[in-house]
Amino acid sequence: MERAHVQQGYVFKRYGSMAVIPFAEATAGHDSKRFDWENIATVGTGVKVGILSGKIYTEIGAGYLQETRLISDRTSQGLKMFVNMSYAWSLFGRK
Repeated sequence: MERAHVQQGYVFKRYGSMAVIPFAEATAGHDSKRFDWENIATVGTGVKVGILSGKIYTEIGAGYLQETRLISDRTSQGLKMFVNMSYAWSLFGRK
């Protein structure tokens, strides 16, 4: 099984340590066993708010996605809501 995901956004507006980021994304998945739910193509767009607090970066957002299952050729659309968090650490003592 292989899966690839790409997302591209840009900072639309900054408010101190917060930023409004519209984005577009695409995902493609392939499974040699031909499972319908793994052979997909998904495209979507949305908006998120990026918040930097010290070394913690958080994204809160929503988007609209369309998923196509490539074997059965079924398509579905829907809304997604998400929260992503990451922590920046100094791996080798660098700043």
